[in-house]
Amino acid sequence: MKYLLSIFLFSTTLSLSGQNIANVFKYIETQDVESISSLLGEETDLCILEDQDILLKSEVNSKLGSFLSSNLPSSCSEVHSGDSKKKNSNYRLGKLQTKTGEQFRIFVYTEDANIVEIRIDKW
Repeated sequence: MKYLLSIFLFSTTLSLSGQNIANVFKYIETQDVESISSLLGEETDLCILEDQDILLKSEVNSKLGSFLSSNLPSSCSEVHSGDSKKKNSNYRLGKLQTKTGEQFRIFVYTEDANIVEIRIDKW
């Protein structure tokens, strides 16, 4: 019985993590950096335009929050996504539209339900 309960809890946790990652573009649109932070691995490869570095969660929060404050989102939506054959990694591609009319391509890569890479480039 304990075994079945632990399997259920583990699969529910994975399912909820997957749902949260599906919301990453909504979190970007609403500038909800805390929700994004809950999806990050211990270290994340963050690339914003030409600035790329492997950062801890707190550093990602700061840089991503700063970028979103400087480029206020009006909308952000998923354009494409894909999963690995083993289903332990996936990517999501989104389009960020700012209030000033600028457009950015956002690439999010996950492994084992944690975001390990975020790339933001001009569209």
